[in-house]
Amino acid sequence: MPQNRKKEESYLSFIKWQWLILAGLFVVSFILVDINLKDFQASVIPTQTAPSFDGTVYPVKKTPIWTSMSSDEWKLAYDSIPSNKMQNTPYYDAQKLAIPTEQLGWTKESDLAVRNAKITYSVPYMGNYKLDGKEYAGSHLAVDIKVPMDTPVYAIANGIVEKASIQSSGFGHHIVIRHDNVPS
Repeated sequence: MPQNRKKEESYLSFIKWQWLILAGLFVVSFILVDINLKDFQASVIPTQTAPSFDGTVYPVKKTPIWTSMSSDEWKLAYDSIPSNKMQNTPYYDAQKLAIPTEQLGWTKESDLAVRNAKITYSVPYMGNYKLDGKEYAGSHLAVDIKVPMDTPVYAIANGIVEKASIQSSGFGHHIVIRHDNVPS
C-alpha cells in the first residue's frame, strides 16, 4: 500500500510541475506577443494615420490671469472664472521664466506678465520642482502648465489617440496621442 501511495504522490507532483511549466510558457508567450504586437500591426494590419502635419498649437487656449485673482478665485473651476480674468495662454519664453521672482514688482504690467507666465508654466522643459523657471536644471521631460480644474485641453498637432485612461495616482486623465510626420 505505501508503494502505491508514493506512486500517486509522485504522479500528483509530476502533474503540478506540468501545470507550472504550462503556466510559465503561457506567461512568456503572452509577454512576447505583447512586445511584438506593434511591429506586427505595422507590417500586416493597416493602421490609421494622422492627417498631415500642419503646425502646432498650444494645448490650452485660455488661462487665468493669476496675478489678478483672489485666493478664493484660484480654487474655481475653469467655467466659473470671470472672463475678464482670463487671457490667451502666455507665450512660453524660457528667458523670462528664468527671471528671479525677487526682481519682479507688483505694479508694472511687464512684471505682472512675467509673474503670470511663471505661475502658468510652473515647471519649464527639463526643469526641476524648485519653481525657479530654469530649463535644463532637472530631469522633467515636459512643461507643466497650471490650469484650473475642468480646463479644456487640446492636442498640440494632428494625431491619433493611442491610449486614454484615468490615472489612479492623482494625475487624472492620461491621454497618449501619436503625431505622425511631425518634424523634430
